[in-house]
Amino acid sequence: MASFYGKFSYTVDAKGRLNIPAKWRKLLSPEAHEMFVISRAPGGCLRAYPLDEWEKHLDQLRRMPLDEKSEYTRRAILETAADQVLDKQGRVTLSDEQRQLAGITTNVTLTGATDCIELWEPERFKAYMKTRENFDATYYEAMSRMST
Repeated sequence: MASFYGKFSYTVDAKGRLNIPAKWRKLLSPEAHEMFVISRAPGGCLRAYPLDEWEKHLDQLRRMPLDEKSEYTRRAILETAADQVLDKQGRVTLSDEQRQLAGITTNVTLTGATDCIELWEPERFKAYMKTRENFDATYYEAMSRMST
C-alpha cells in the first residue's frame, strides 16, 4: 500500500501532462499497474489514486447510504474520474474538465494524502491552508473523532 506524503511543485504542459514525482512512482504496488485514477475532490482540488487504492475508494462510495447527498457525491466524483497510465516520462494527463474544476492552468502543487495524491492550483492550496488558522485545535478535534 502506498503512503504518499510531502509537497512538490510542478508545471502542466500545454497538453495537460503532469509529472508524478519519482519518489511517489516508486511507491506504487504491482496491483496499481502504473495507473492512477484522477477525480474531483473536496476543497477544489483533484485526487490521483493508484488503481489499487481507487478500488478501495470505490468500495467506500458503494457503502454510502442511498440518499440525495450521497448520490450527488458519487455522481460528482465518478463523472470526473479518468484512468491515466504513467507514460515513459512518469507523467499523467489531466483532462480540460479536470483542470478547469481545480483551477489548474500552468503551475500545480502536489501534496501527499496518504493513499492518494492531491493536485492543487498553488494559490487555491495556500488559501485553503490559511482557512485552518488553528492547526492544534483542528488536529485534536480530528484525532478525537477516530475510533481506537
